[in-house]
Amino acid sequence: MEDKPIVYRLKQASRLCNETVKRLIRKNGISSTYFYILNYIIKHPNDMIAQKDICFYLNMKPSTISVALQKMELDELILRKRDEADTRKMQILLTSKGKAEALEYRKIYKQADQILLGAISDSELKLLYELLDKLSLAMEEVL
Repeated sequence: MEDKPIVYRLKQASRLCNETVKRLIRKNGISSTYFYILNYIIKHPNDMIAQKDICFYLNMKPSTISVALQKMELDELILRKRDEADTRKMQILLTSKGKAEALEYRKIYKQADQILLGAISDSELKLLYELLDKLSLAMEEVL
């Protein structure tokens, strides 16, 4: 076994997974920013989603997200609604068109999964899930 730290190996695997997804996104002619924003929103259907939440999750600048949200609103993918409890805040909601696109985008993750699943057996996948969960817990304890 090579003498590379586990953190390096995980980061390398994560980078390759992200590059694979980005390639699939480009291949489908989709804006990667739209893809990640819609994916975030559809994963949190009952949450009050604010722009800062998306910025934090995607690790992107507020200006980048703001421009994307403006375009997405013009494309009728999202709706921004003033928060009734705090009128300084805007809630971001998916339109029916945005929801349909987000569900379509989820197929890209399934394509990436198929690439990965083709490389390992079911028992290896089960073990991988267990190990990743265990490693995640260990890292969360440090945070």
